[in-house]
Amino acid sequence: AETVGRVAGREVAYRDLSVPDFTAALVAAGLPEGYAGVLADSDRGIADGALFTDTGDLSSLIGRPTTDLEAALRGAMVTTA
Repeated sequence: AETVGRVAGREVAYRDLSVPDFTAALVAAGLPEGYAGVLADSDRGIADGALFTDTGDLSSLIGRPTTDLEAALRGAMVTTA
């Protein structure tokens, strides 16, 4: 949230939801309950480090250095006039 806020130029709030609360929020947004539960549990696993690696595998696969979060967000920002 801090990085998104810095890139967006405004404060962004972050709320760490439990798996049941995140599941409920996803269901309230229109997702089927089973799918919402899978996504919420996946999010918990990611928060616990399930996808962490420092092997450089992604750079090897894509053939270039990876992009850090702030640079990726800046690249994804769309400005409107």
